[in-house]
Amino acid sequence: MDKILCWNVRGMNSPNKQEDIKIFLQQQQAGMVGFLETKAQAQNIAQVMGKICPSWNWIHNANATDRGRVIVSWHLRHYNFNIVHMTNQLIHAEAI
Repeated sequence: MDKILCWNVRGMNSPNKQEDIKIFLQQQQAGMVGFLETKAQAQNIAQVMGKICPSWNWIHNANATDRGRVIVSWHLRHYNFNIVHMTNQLIHAEAI
């Protein structure tokens, strides 16, 4: 679980896409993933991430804009995540 992935993903609101993402993360044994250009609406992100990474923590920048561009999710047993700076274009953080 030490792999860190980045994925420019579209269609995260689709249940089929959510299942594809979940399977891919399990196959890759990823411990952290950054989803870019998600365009997910703030009110849907908790539900979507609960299906994709149910036991992980996550942060998004949908508060800075109507639709979030970035979601970062990490497995609690493998990473601590500290936000340094966040805008509607980026999430700058350190992972330990």
